[in-house]
Amino acid sequence: MQQNILQKSDIASYNKTFWKFVLGFILFIALIIIATGFGLFGELPSFRDLENPKSNQASVIYTIDKEELGNYFVQNRSNIKYQDISANVINALITTEDVRFKDHSGIDFKRTFTIIFYNLTGKKQGASTITQQLALNLFSNEVRAKSIIKRL
Repeated sequence: MQQNILQKSDIASYNKTFWKFVLGFILFIALIIIATGFGLFGELPSFRDLENPKSNQASVIYTIDKEELGNYFVQNRSNIKYQDISANVINALITTEDVRFKDHSGIDFKRTFTIIFYNLTGKKQGASTITQQLALNLFSNEVRAKSIIKRL
């Protein structure tokens, strides 16, 4: 009987600890979402910016008879179709930048948590996925400039 009561109190203690952890985690996630909404981590792009990203393509000027006069650009870029990119280029990008690209939805949580331990041991490595790098390049010129300066 005494042993039975002891086990019930242990179970109750574990239950309390478990639910405290779960509620704490939910509260932590809620605080992150609220802080993001208030812009604590920087300004979020608008839906219009997400749907219509700037591509910095060159402007091509044509005459009335459709003869090309010239290109005007800050960065000379042009669009290509996905099918026109060699599979070797795509595989090389995935291999060097984000090996688990096809296994996650844009944020690699396993890699993110692993990076914490790498940084604690002094080994500096990046945790961003290809998707996160694309978002950074499309919507944050200021942050990109800072990261390039850091590398130099």
